[in-house]
Amino acid sequence: MNFQSKTQESAYYQEWAYVQGRTFLLFLLALGSLLVTFRIGAYLGSLLFPDSPKLVFAVKSGFVFLGYLGIDWVLATALSSASHISDSDIVIIDEDTGKETQACPTSRKRSVWIFAITALLSTIGLSLVSNLFVSTEMAGQSHLLTYNGQIEQAMSNDSLFKSKAFKLLEKAGDEERQRIDEARMEKTKLVQEAVASGSKSWQQDYEMHKNNPKAWFWVCTSCPRSYRQYRQRIKDAMNKGDAIIAQAQGYQTKLQASLTPTLSYQLATDTMLAQVRNNVLSLESERSRRASLINLILLTLTIGAGLLSLILTYVLREHRKENGQQVAENHVRPIMMLLDMVHGLVTTLTDILFTLFAQPFHWLKENGYLKTYQITENRFTVASYGSVGGKDPSEKRICRSCKKDISHKRSDAKFCSDKCRMDYHNYVPGRNGSNGSHG
Repeated sequence: MNFQSKTQESAYYQEWAYVQGRTFLLFLLALGSLLVTFRIGAYLGSLLFPDSPKLVFAVKSGFVFLGYLGIDWVLATALSSASHISDSDIVIIDEDTGKETQACPTSRKRSVWIFAITALLSTIGLSLVSNLFVSTEMAGQSHLLTYNGQIEQAMSNDSLFKSKAFKLLEKAGDEERQRIDEARMEKTKLVQEAVASGSKSWQQDYEMHKNNPKAWFWVCTSCPRSYRQYRQRIKDAMNKGDAIIAQAQGYQTKLQASLTPTLSYQLATDTMLAQVRNNVLSLESERSRRASLINLILLTLTIGAGLLSLILTYVLREHRKENGQQVAENHVRPIMMLLDMVHGLVTTLTDILFTLFAQPFHWLKENGYLKTYQITENRFTVASYGSVGGKDPSEKRICRSCKKDISHKRSDAKFCSDKCRMDYHNYVPGRNGSNGSHG
């Protein structure tokens, strides 16, 4: 680009910087509104296609695209129009009087400014709403969820332990009786083993005096040492058996005493859980403060970007008034190209479907394999159904040249093809009017 002076070159680069800077600010401002539309698309996509992540992504992308075109792209176009200056003054002519009035540039841009400010407020509002979600997610996951999970686990364990304790207490009586029976059998076995450790005569002495504790067998002191040891072994076996029986008789009481803490446990009075709750509340309070600070930062960023884009539009317009407009802004062409591509794809698909389904039908109809029927005018009969008849051949539209049926063509068609049209009019390609006059 050739510049007339350094001033013009500097003005061009300044204008280019203003245009690009406003574009960057608008993209930054668009992030908030796009996040809102992304969340709406994700919710709707999950409802429509819960088992197809690809279709959910397509719905989210569609909502983001529509949100950008409906708000941010229109805002960029409006601000571009607001900063545009006319190359020549516009004259307004009154149709009744013919009086000419010089249009004021400010009045011409008033509606554009109103629309631009409204669109700017809309995208700022959406960005502020999305900042609440973003700040909450950036602050980290809530600790209350973890604490609630711990409480549920503790309640489940408490219920399980108490249920098991009640079941043990219910079975304690029967189990104690079983233990006592087993202890008595054990005592009998120990005594029998002790009695069997002596000679036959000693065993007979025990059998004679086992139920009389005052008999000489139990109280004699001048007996032989081995005899006294034999008697002591029997006494020790009896004492050991009694101890086993006593232990078995106290099983229910001991079990109840051991299960008392479990049965009397209350979750609300657990000091450990209370300490964990205090720590969780402290962490959650810190997380809330962090989320508030992040939200404040995003709020400042959103409002700042919106105000800066608006101020930069005014600065750009004043700059162009002073130095002329040298940078062309075109936010429409990329969208037009994209929509043209979509329209072209739809048209191509329509042509393909028409070729696949309609052309075979017309071919079968032209060659007489299919016939056309219509409802006759006399439809109101005694019968419960209308009469159906073949189409009257006299009402067919036929080609003027080859006399083929052209009912499938347009209502104003007179020929089936260009060849028939040229044959009917005796048209010869390459022959013009002058040649025809000399011929």
